[in-house]
Amino acid sequence: MIQEIQNDEASTFSAPTQSRMRINDHFQVIEVSDDILQLTGWTSRDLTGHLIQELIHPSDKAQMQVLLADKPSGALDGASATARLQHAIHGWTLVRFEMSSGLDTDPEGKVLLLSQTRDMPKAASPPIPTEPADLTSLKSLLEHQGLCIIFDSDLNFVWANADMHQTFETLQESAEPFSEAQLFDRYDFRAGSKRLGSPPLLIDPTTGRWQGTVSVSLSGKTQHFQLQRKTWLSHGAEIDYVVLLLQPIEVAAEQGSSETETSFTAIRLIAHEFGNILSVIGGHASLLSAKPNHLNHHSIEQLDQYTQQAIVLLESLSLLGHLDDHQINVFSPIQHIKELEPILQLATRKRLSFESHDHISGFECQGVAAHFDLALIQSAQACQVLLAESGRMHIKVATGDGLLEIELVLTEIDAQKVAGKPLDTANHRITEQSVREHFESLSTLADAYHSDLRFKLEGQTLTLALSLPGQQLPNKALAQPDVPVRVIKQALLIEDDLGVSDLVSLFLGSLGLDVTSCASEQDVAALTNYDFDIIVSDVMLTGSKTGPDLVRDIRRDNPGIACLFISGYKHGALSQSDLEHPKTDFLAKPFSKQDFTNRVEALMAASDPN
Repeated sequence: MIQEIQNDEASTFSAPTQSRMRINDHFQVIEVSDDILQLTGWTSRDLTGHLIQELIHPSDKAQMQVLLADKPSGALDGASATARLQHAIHGWTLVRFEMSSGLDTDPEGKVLLLSQTRDMPKAASPPIPTEPADLTSLKSLLEHQGLCIIFDSDLNFVWANADMHQTFETLQESAEPFSEAQLFDRYDFRAGSKRLGSPPLLIDPTTGRWQGTVSVSLSGKTQHFQLQRKTWLSHGAEIDYVVLLLQPIEVAAEQGSSETETSFTAIRLIAHEFGNILSVIGGHASLLSAKPNHLNHHSIEQLDQYTQQAIVLLESLSLLGHLDDHQINVFSPIQHIKELEPILQLATRKRLSFESHDHISGFECQGVAAHFDLALIQSAQACQVLLAESGRMHIKVATGDGLLEIELVLTEIDAQKVAGKPLDTANHRITEQSVREHFESLSTLADAYHSDLRFKLEGQTLTLALSLPGQQLPNKALAQPDVPVRVIKQALLIEDDLGVSDLVSLFLGSLGLDVTSCASEQDVAALTNYDFDIIVSDVMLTGSKTGPDLVRDIRRDNPGIACLFISGYKHGALSQSDLEHPKTDFLAKPFSKQDFTNRVEALMAASDPN
């Protein structure tokens, strides 16, 4: 956030008498002298391409408009204005803008002379405004209406009531005015799965109203609100107001565990375990490198063990990718249990033991393997809820009469926790309904194979059992899998500035994109394919080809790829034909994350056939 400062002796820095800035007829900076760095903290390349109004404090734009307005050439001589200019380090700095005396003979645009000043212009200190009567009455009406915030017709913040300030705790910490879009961005407003980077579309344009459920990130937690957004029409006044009313709501948890929730839970467990393993490997490798002469063969053996754990977790993770596969295939239940064992161990806090005979490892079933895997994972999660701290879960597998017998044995359970209903532990009884409710996925699996989910309670030991019909099919013919739809989108980033590349990669990653970064035309040429959903490219590169050159080459075979060009200026390598491509946009540097996100999401939405 840019903080306004006073240019006293402590904050004054050395600056040249005057710096030169050339602007075109659209008030866009097209040339700046190199000594501008001392005055503003920005280099000439940073400023080129920006509108002069973008660099000026909002309160000073009116007087700059007067200075920049078209006038006869003789009337420009000596015209000046003093305004606050964004400084890269110090925040706002007072600068005197003066029109050139006409010595510059270049017919393109106008020349401004910039110099530092300490005198705050009178125009920059407007009188304290009188609050409009409509706003006063609106505030009194909404002061106690739950969570309320008001914006003016330009969607700039005007007022928020006490409850809003208290719930959205950083509102009062903001020293600068903010817009509605910035509020949505700061608190990660989402309507469904879509992020609200801009005001929501109005359902009823005649009344200017929008209403819906939104989720908001507050203090690191997701909270849900019923949001009403409407335009408050003034009566005879010059300004209308946009009012946001938020009503906290409770989102009821869905009964049972869905396929997606189970998959995400398992992935989170694996990611956490991966973090632990990689931390051990990385930390130990650092210790070994710090003592190269140490007898470290035992340490290397231990590192190898951790590496093997990571490989096993990867195998389990690959199996999770098939949880949405509903094709009927032939599969080995024993093999699936073995491959899922790391996930099952994590789900039960490593209190699982597995027992089977080697001679039945080739036993195969016909059905939907994903249903079997899902039932195992969800059952392990359900068992974790029931087990006491010292309790354990055993999976026993045996064969008989062409059936695979699977038993889940839970020792030291809390019998009061099965489906939230008490069990008759004195008589060792348990109801079928409570078992089916708590182990719904296992019951569903049994039903699919026309089997019964059998159960028995003895003291603190609960045994669940079911039978799966099997068949040996050595020459099985599997159905051809469908071509998978790529859910994780791919982005190509072409940027030779390492700092900018790292930052943009983070921005793209936060949007769920897998980023391939290239710093030169050689890197781009070395790619094995150009199957990307979007390209983000700098305009000027250190090489014989520019960013637009490389994009044109890629688009010869892939004309539908969207592209966002980023640069400090539009002029030069970026032609009008580049910008006229229907899936092309341009964003000037420096830019905010929100601006970048909006451009990328718009391009991706335009390219999505769905």
